Amino acid sequence: MSTRSNLNQQQTMLFFCMAKRTHPIEPIYREIGDRVRALLKKESKTAEKLAFEIDLGKAQMYLFLTGKRRVTIHTLERIAIGLEVPLRDLLPMKNQRAGKDF
Repeated sequence: MSTRSNLNQQQTMLFFCMAKRTHPIEPIYREIGDRVRALLKKESKTAEKLAFEIDLGKAQMYLFLTGKRRVTIHTLERIAIGLEVPLRDLLPMKNQRAGKDF
């Protein structure tokens, strides 16, 4: 694939994301969403219930869980409090992401 073709694809993706007001999914945000979903399942709690408990919109929670929206540290803290887990449990560590143990 040529460089020009790659550039056109990137421009198209950027335009699409701007039109939808979302960002391309970045792996770290997807991983955070996966961790939150796993904790919700473990606690038998719905995302809607957690969103209500921490005063967060359902749509915003969905976007966080799917990695389609960047999540601030403040929101992550609220999610951690709502799930009654340490904040660090929501964050993937570099060594864990590479599949290595500490």
